[in-house]
Amino acid sequence: MTDLEKDTSKIVIAIRDTVFSLKKSALKIFEEYLKTKNSVIYDSLQKSKGNYKLKLTELTKDSIFNYKYLSEFPKGRDIWRNKYPFHLNGIIGVSRIYFDQSKKYGMFVYTVTCGRLCGGITRCFIKNKNGSWEIEKSELLSVF
Repeated sequence: MTDLEKDTSKIVIAIRDTVFSLKKSALKIFEEYLKTKNSVIYDSLQKSKGNYKLKLTELTKDSIFNYKYLSEFPKGRDIWRNKYPFHLNGIIGVSRIYFDQSKKYGMFVYTVTCGRLCGGITRCFIKNKNGSWEIEKSELLSVF
């Protein structure tokens, strides 16, 4: 057994409590993407649905990773200045998933922050292939 396998310390990932909605400019990009697929434009009802709280209990448990809501931590950059009895590895946020009317294609955005000056924002286009969702294309939108 290697030292890494013997390590029982937990790595914590802070998860943004709720999904976020995308701006109209991002939805226009999704509309353009759907046109290339000859798909019907996404269901407009998706735009009006509110944000919802993520359930951390539904995430697959891992022997190394632990998940906590971002709201449990100090706001802003103070999250990185505090000392914790665990290693805070990063922060993840995810938008709601927008689908076309047939629910064959979708798009979402996620953010990953790994420190005060480390992270990025990515847009993912997904498609349903034989009952399983696959990432068809991803675009790095921002690095910070």
